[in-house]
Amino acid sequence: MGEYPERNSSGDYLVFIPPVDDVKPIPVPVEIYTQCITDASRFFGIDAELVFTLFDNEGGKVGTFSRNKNGTYDIGPMQINSSNLPEIRDHFPSVTWRVLAYDACASFWVGTWWLYRKIVDRKGNVFEGIADYNSKTPKVRATYIFNFMIKYNRRIQRRNGMDELYQWTQPKPQYNGHIVKNLPE
Repeated sequence: MGEYPERNSSGDYLVFIPPVDDVKPIPVPVEIYTQCITDASRFFGIDAELVFTLFDNEGGKVGTFSRNKNGTYDIGPMQINSSNLPEIRDHFPSVTWRVLAYDACASFWVGTWWLYRKIVDRKGNVFEGIADYNSKTPKVRATYIFNFMIKYNRRIQRRNGMDELYQWTQPKPQYNGHIVKNLPE
């Protein structure tokens, strides 16, 4: 198999199959992710705290391949979905799935670019863009953005020296197909 999924007779991309390596995922060193996220955030004009929180929320590591229910994989530190590889290749020809999986800084740059695109697609709505980064499924998006906001709030509190001063104590949001209930005020 080549760097990207092969196409079938209809031109559709086949399912991405990650390598079967004995490489175990490893955490990204703080110095690496701090510098790479800071640089990428500055380049794309996105608040670095959002990207740091996104990385934390995604939970990826170098060498991570997380299989999704739909047969795709989330790859590397920023957990970039394998279904996006053709589009990424159009914009970054030298970035392969191996690069996304094993080069932390490349994963952060591509992940920040992908987030930037999602925010632009949502006409500047940052939190809709963040939810789109993870999923198009409404229930998954609601839970993801709720968890993201808790982590983002804590990160901002720590940055501002207000550790543990304010915490959300509301119940987890419930999605009923139309609206989200129990959001913190």
